[in-house]
Amino acid sequence: MSSEQHIRVLIVDDHPLMREALAGLVETEADMRVVGQAENGQAALRQVEQEQPDVVLMDLYMPVMDGIKATQQIRALYPGTRVLILTSSNEDEKVAVALRSGADGYLLKDSDRVEVLAGIRDVARGKKHLSPEVARKLANAMQMENLNNQSSLTSREVEITERVGQGLNNRQIAEELYITESTVRVHIFNILEKLKLHDRRELLEYAQKQPDSRNSFR
Repeated sequence: MSSEQHIRVLIVDDHPLMREALAGLVETEADMRVVGQAENGQAALRQVEQEQPDVVLMDLYMPVMDGIKATQQIRALYPGTRVLILTSSNEDEKVAVALRSGADGYLLKDSDRVEVLAGIRDVARGKKHLSPEVARKLANAMQMENLNNQSSLTSREVEITERVGQGLNNRQIAEELYITESTVRVHIFNILEKLKLHDRRELLEYAQKQPDSRNSFR
């Protein structure tokens, strides 16, 4: 946030009336100031470079450059600038993609003024902000991705994952399954790749979170 303690806001939307309405809302707040408006992602990048806003209020669907690409570039080039998505789309995939692209929050255009202003303040302070409906959508998307990853495990990988969750080490797993320790290590490497986990500790945590370690992978 700037030394003046104003939250400097850039509004990005291809509809002039929406930009003006949001600008009017932001300007009613003593701790916020609109520093620019842009009609697409490409124009937003120029404005971010010139104005160095604290928060970009970003639509997703725009010509020339959409909000996803603009968010990726802003977060890469200007890591101090936060991005709050404000869009009409509540599709599970769009929510997940926007957040993976670096967005700090995600609101829908039918959010009330209190929600929008709270979102701006939260992301300006470095917090994440999702509307309740978006949070549910994200949880659904993550659950579906989780199930897809699980279904890619072989039956042997399922057995090994279950035993990692039970706290067994490689030697103990090898003895139980009548295979070598080196084979266990290879399987664990493949499991980590498929589940997009970084190490054995994450695999242990993952396996222990499953509601039923004997059935949840099938």
